Amino acid sequence: MTNEGWVRAHDKYQIEIKLGYDLRPHHRRDNYRVDTYFFLPENLDVNESTYTKDRFYRDLILYIRFRTPEFTLTTLTDPGSERSPLSRVVRGLENGLAAPTPKIIAGLDYEMRLLGCVVKNTLRAQTRAIAKLLPPIAAPQMVAQASALLDEYLVESQRLIQRYRELRARVADPGLPAGLSAVYHYTDEYISLLIEDRSQDLLSLLQQRGDPRHAGHIQSLIDLIGAEINHRKLVQLPSLVEASGDNETFVFRLSVLKKYMASALRLSVETRDERGGLEHMVLALRGRGGHAVRHHHRLLLPAGVRNPLLGFCGSWWSATCSRTDSKRSPNPGCTAGFRKDFTIKPPDCGTPSIKRPSAPAARP
Repeated sequence: MTNEGWVRAHDKYQIEIKLGYDLRPHHRRDNYRVDTYFFLPENLDVNESTYTKDRFYRDLILYIRFRTPEFTLTTLTDPGSERSPLSRVVRGLENGLAAPTPKIIAGLDYEMRLLGCVVKNTLRAQTRAIAKLLPPIAAPQMVAQASALLDEYLVESQRLIQRYRELRARVADPGLPAGLSAVYHYTDEYISLLIEDRSQDLLSLLQQRGDPRHAGHIQSLIDLIGAEINHRKLVQLPSLVEASGDNETFVFRLSVLKKYMASALRLSVETRDERGGLEHMVLALRGRGGHAVRHHHRLLLPAGVRNPLLGFCGSWWSATCSRTDSKRSPNPGCTAGFRKDFTIKPPDCGTPSIKRPSAPAARP
């Protein structure tokens, strides 16, 4: 697991835990285990009776996504960079106009949304780097480095939107699906909002510092912010801030666009409840004389196990018993499994045995 991870309050009712994992390219499957402990005051009255395990897992929302690829602004806008998602969008559009196959169109859709994620990450990294170089009292060398990064931000941001918006007429080609044009406009709107937001942050920072050496940067940032607002007005987008309104539409649309772009990095998550599996299997085994008919093996679970679970995975069986109240059962929980060689190593509970009968038992 990487060092990237934090816990923070998502809102008044939810906490958010972020963990980062490294994928090992030479392994077909990566397994990770996370142990989480919650310490709650007794006066909150949160216990197994007031907040059950089932309710806890219903309230748990799990997202898994790839880490956003890292680019500098210069690399992102470089026409010769094969890794840049902007260049990949340009090439994908050329291929789509030549042969609009479903595979090419799907790839172009993905690259546009990925571009939105990369722009968000790149602009954030650039503004943070500039802020670190401009503390309340900055050395002349740090001010010079910040000025260079500000120049890069202003030049490359405008180059980015110019290159992307040059594709507008080509995306509207009648040979391409209408949905692709919608993805293009959503990405354009999202990038415009990102540039405006980060430019506002930099403008506020420079105005607080009050350094006359940044007067030119301040005016350039004001011009960039005004240009993006005018662009969204020109194409009649609703993501505009109103001075005399609650701006609910603006906030909602920005949230939706963020989630839509992030979908390019997310993986589908499937959860399953296997608690009923072993219960059904145990009943079936009892009905067949205690034999697993498929392999003709006898499965003896440890004594004292309550509410066992069973899952079948590939060519091996695994039996897991759920953790129960120690007052009800002398064996609070165990995990047992065996493969075709019939070896078994259950931790923390009795030793179940597996016997191979000479012949299948007759059905009752």
